[in-house]
Amino acid sequence: MQDCNEDVNAAAQKLLGIPLDATADGENKSPSLGTPSTSTAISMTDLSTDDALLQFQKLVDEDLPKQRFTVCRVDGKGELGRDIISIYKKPDLKLRAVPKVRFEEEDAVGSGPVREFLVLAMDVVDEGIPSCSGQSKPLIFFEGQPDHRLPVHDQSLRLTGAFKALGRIIGHSILHGGPGLYGLSPAVKHVLTIGSESIEPPPIVPEDIVDIDLRQIIIHHVSIPVDDQKLQNYYS
Repeated sequence: MQDCNEDVNAAAQKLLGIPLDATADGENKSPSLGTPSTSTAISMTDLSTDDALLQFQKLVDEDLPKQRFTVCRVDGKGELGRDIISIYKKPDLKLRAVPKVRFEEEDAVGSGPVREFLVLAMDVVDEGIPSCSGQSKPLIFFEGQPDHRLPVHDQSLRLTGAFKALGRIIGHSILHGGPGLYGLSPAVKHVLTIGSESIEPPPIVPEDIVDIDLRQIIIHHVSIPVDDQKLQNYYS
């Protein structure tokens, strides 16, 4: 988003490998990417949620060679999660191509492995990557209570390209009919879809503050109402 001046449409084009100088009628001048089946100039924010989803999924390019994904589940969920992040860090990954998935040492064909792979990839985004040894904390990317989750503040994840890989996983999954990401703070969803300079962004509420001690201090000194039941359920 920062690289695209908070323009969500430009960010989506960059994510999918669509040149930002594509013509207004949706023609893609890059022969290596093929021609999108729909206009990239239509703003997703002008459409309903269902229509925006359908419009986005039309960007799948069946003329491209299938994009192969090969992963192994034998070594455990932690190693699988690291492999998935590494795959989505590859700059030559064609997200708009129809995916073809193979699980090593497993026999499966058709759309089943693709759907399962997308679910596993989104599990990495949603739940993080468990420690391979089980002796240390898992590597998480989002924290907070349900419907108020925020990206973790970790500069190393940004510098290593982990957050960019997460964005590609989310976009790739939704593009090909897989699950999306749920439970984010309304403020975060607003910034991701509208931009940070919107005139009427949703307010940041106490439930958005992950640190419970800091939250209680702010509530005490500012007298902000908070949903005590939600707070109790989250930390019980």
